[in-house]
Amino acid sequence: MVGNLKERDVDLPRCPSCPSCRKPGELLETGKRAVNMLQSYTPTTMAPTDTTEDMSLTILSLAEPLLAADDSADRLTKSSLGAELDHYKDLFSKLRFSYVEQVTKERFLKAIVADPPHLVDAAENARLEQHLAQAKAALKAKKEHTNQKVQELQDLGTRLAQCTHSSYTTSHPKLTLIKAHELIHLQTTQLHALPADIQNLDITIANLKAAQETPSSHPMLNLPLRPTNSLLAERLSDLARLDREIAELQSTLPDKKRRVASLQADLEPIESRKRSAINEAKDAQKKRGQHVLAQDLDERGKWLKSVDTGLRLMLQV
Repeated sequence: MVGNLKERDVDLPRCPSCPSCRKPGELLETGKRAVNMLQSYTPTTMAPTDTTEDMSLTILSLAEPLLAADDSADRLTKSSLGAELDHYKDLFSKLRFSYVEQVTKERFLKAIVADPPHLVDAAENARLEQHLAQAKAALKAKKEHTNQKVQELQDLGTRLAQCTHSSYTTSHPKLTLIKAHELIHLQTTQLHALPADIQNLDITIANLKAAQETPSSHPMLNLPLRPTNSLLAERLSDLARLDREIAELQSTLPDKKRRVASLQADLEPIESRKRSAINEAKDAQKKRGQHVLAQDLDERGKWLKSVDTGLRLMLQV
């Protein structure tokens, strides 16, 4: 950390061959010069050398804004609070810089007046600078994360305040004189009472489950609430789909009826021709059967006559 001190703070004599190599006499002279600088240091020089006298910090100058501040909370506004917050941020940044400068000089003096003096080489400086860069990166990431969380909390608080105010003014338009913190206190009390109500509801549900009859053998009747709701939603979607299909079919039903009527009108003459053809075929079949029967009788008569003639000749009757 001593090696990180800038050269403008203390002018150290350097050896031309090695920056970390110093003679004992030079080290003693440097320590005396640093002690004289520390003794001549006043609180008005707590800012960097390149800053103006307006940046000097003293106890009185730091206490002036605190003494001049108004303690009345009724006069505080959003803009005044923001300005005061920015002022204190700037104030504490200056205090931090002053503290770091004082601690750095104190450690430097302790290092150079120690016996033996604690010297820092370039490798340790590089290692410390690398560690400092990593620490700064981690601090920057944490600051960004903190600022993001603070912004989210501010947005959430603003939304909650707006919702609470709008809901309260909507439900109680004539009681706008009640302060917002009283309403928030009431809501907080209600929220504290919620765990007991939830516990009572759980006990009631357990009692109802214990008093329930024997569950049904049908698995769908024993489903919990969420699966039942999902199944009901699925059935409702299927029912809606079937309703849409029925509506589409009903819209096409008149056209189909007209087409059936036209086909029936075309089919009637064909049916009449079919019936007449069937009757004609039956008559023809009947006539053909009568002709075949007469032919059969004629052949039988001829056969009987020939048989009778043959028997007579054989018997010589």
